[in-house]
Amino acid sequence: SVVPPVSDWVVSGQPRLRIGGPQAKGPYALRDVSGVAALSDGSIAVALLNAAEIRIFSARGVHIRTIGGKGYGQGMFESLWEVYAIADTIIGVNNFGVGQAFTRDGRFVRIIPRAIVGGYQVKRKGFFPDGGSFGMRVDPRAPDGSGRATQMLTIARIDPNGRGVAIGEYPARQAVYRSGQWADGVIFGPRFTATIVGDAICIGYPDRFSFKCLNRDGSTRAAVQRGGWPRRLVTASNRDRYFAAFDSANPLPRGRRAQEDARRSTVFASELPAFGRFLASSDHMLWISPPAFEDATLSLTPIPSSNSPWSVYSTDGKWVADAKIPAGVRLMAVTSKDAIGLRKDLPGYEQITVHAILKR
Repeated sequence: SVVPPVSDWVVSGQPRLRIGGPQAKGPYALRDVSGVAALSDGSIAVALLNAAEIRIFSARGVHIRTIGGKGYGQGMFESLWEVYAIADTIIGVNNFGVGQAFTRDGRFVRIIPRAIVGGYQVKRKGFFPDGGSFGMRVDPRAPDGSGRATQMLTIARIDPNGRGVAIGEYPARQAVYRSGQWADGVIFGPRFTATIVGDAICIGYPDRFSFKCLNRDGSTRAAVQRGGWPRRLVTASNRDRYFAAFDSANPLPRGRRAQEDARRSTVFASELPAFGRFLASSDHMLWISPPAFEDATLSLTPIPSSNSPWSVYSTDGKWVADAKIPAGVRLMAVTSKDAIGLRKDLPGYEQITVHAILKR
């Protein structure tokens, strides 16, 4: 059990800075934002999935430079799924987990390949300040029998030179095993989540409200189990909204077969997970979101339709504060002073918004 937080932080409903939006042109026009990172000088790195670019904006929202671009050579990306800021280094990661590092002024530094652990490739999922990282690999082994089962994964510590060591095995997700292979995951079911917070690896599997922060050798620094979290059943309305989102992504007439197959094969959980995403702030706090219907949809960066009450923890397990993110904003990055979010007020027009955090 944990002691409830001593304070509620107030996140401003009105952003102090906006980048992008319906009237934006050139580098300010944002589409398919896949990641955001806050740099130490206050500037913001924005990753665009299909353009495969990292656009850097100053603390005042002025475009400074664009890094990368679509391609297969040095300094280019096939697609861009994540962006990290480690001191003065910017790292973009593609859909295969291969990273490329750049200086803050855009100069290419090196390629960061996927690490090998136990003869298998491991996809990096974050970076430590010294350039080391951690990664994970979902276990493809078949369960006993077929049907619904828990798929496992291995997490590994990776040094700056790419040498990896497995440090633990954990549940990855609830999924369905049929016809000799893992099929889709159970919709609204718990899914493993993890992030690097300072020099710790924080991990959680939300079948209950519990998580651990590990030291780099895999030993436990803090283990948190929070009682009294609200359990919410998956309703018929949740299922209908999921299929509506699926149908929108697979429109008729070409998508008819996919729609029919989805209604036959989709398996839903009976209740929502205990929590949603983990996000590390630049001042080494762990931010934990509530479960959101939108996270089960097919959208790249789904936007919550209501206010999102996040909980903030230190890596020693202290519940520091709660903070409510305004409706219509997906939290993408956090600094000691600001919450940086993504809005999609009109189809095809995305906007980065920066909201001040009042700590009291």
